Amino acid sequence: MTASKKKNPPESDPLGSLPGVAGSVLLSDQIEYYCDRNNLDPPLIEHFGKENLKPARYNLRLGHEAHIEGKWVKIDQDHPLILQPHQVAVVRTFEEVNLPKFLIGRWNLTVDMVYEGLLWVGALQVDPGWQGPLPCPIYNLANRVIELRYQQKVFSIDFVRTTPFQSEPRNDYPYISQAYSPKVNAGISVHDNNRLQSAVSATVEKVESTKRSLDVFMTSGLAIV
Repeated sequence: MTASKKKNPPESDPLGSLPGVAGSVLLSDQIEYYCDRNNLDPPLIEHFGKENLKPARYNLRLGHEAHIEGKWVKIDQDHPLILQPHQVAVVRTFEEVNLPKFLIGRWNLTVDMVYEGLLWVGALQVDPGWQGPLPCPIYNLANRVIELRYQQKVFSIDFVRTTPFQSEPRNDYPYISQAYSPKVNAGISVHDNNRLQSAVSATVEKVESTKRSLDVFMTSGLAIV
């Protein structure tokens, strides 16, 4: 039996008749435009700072709280976030992001933070409808303590236009888009209900605890002798 020959790929997009089919990354001018409440309400980014705007992305800053091993940690000007080696923290952004139905967000750590030794363990895409700060776990991959300041530029996000929202089928396109519904963030405690902890960090903690116990035992034993 001979394998069937594949057809050549089409030279044109069969959905080209639909306006705005091709996705496009927003450049800085359009990001700034959508962050103005007069143009989009609620704005794309609340607590927007133009100094954090890049040619095709925006640098998100570290927010005021974190969860480490299920415990709430305060972050402010006097209390930076201290991440021990191999420790996991669930953090949130200082900015709040409000995505309309025609945009998605894609976010990650900045390159500088990666080279500091942080590892991203969150979801990369933010769907249309998200409203509020963005939460995610970050992991200290380094063998040293990492200190993160309140409102430090830790994350980077860019925005991409979706295909047009189709609430009704058309004669030439008998499909509809999935229903759009806002998703308001409920806080990072909801996202850390499993009390995330690195296995490496837990092992190191147990070893240190055992070492301290042995030190106390040996000191007590010598004192008795």
